[in-house]
Amino acid sequence: MKVVKDIVRKNIVPLSSDLMLADAVERILASGLTGLPVVNDDRKLVGFLSEQDCIAQMISGTYHSDSRKVVSDLMHKEPLSVSPEESVIDIAQRMQGNKPKVYPVIQDYELVGVISRKDVLQALSEMIKSVSYA
Repeated sequence: MKVVKDIVRKNIVPLSSDLMLADAVERILASGLTGLPVVNDDRKLVGFLSEQDCIAQMISGTYHSDSRKVVSDLMHKEPLSVSPEESVIDIAQRMQGNKPKVYPVIQDYELVGVISRKDVLQALSEMIKSVSYA
């Protein structure tokens, strides 16, 4: 059975809490993900900034009048996260409904990477195929 460490994306560039919102948006867009974790200098998770957080701020009148917003102004300060040892099936169940589409993967309080719904779907598909063809 696959676990999170088998599918984690380790090559992401997390955000810092003092990064300007415009720069954070560019990084999120470049990542191909729906959001990115926010870490401190020790790579400890301190938040998560999603596309939706950015969209909500950008369509409000305050974004245009106050372009000095930084990530810490908008990020979720207590994001959901997962462990590298959790099973893909458990994470798939957790992701159902109106839950985040991207989860930071944390080990010993430090960011290891992220997993997305797409990563979980791919892993589930591979698991089903391996059972079907066995």
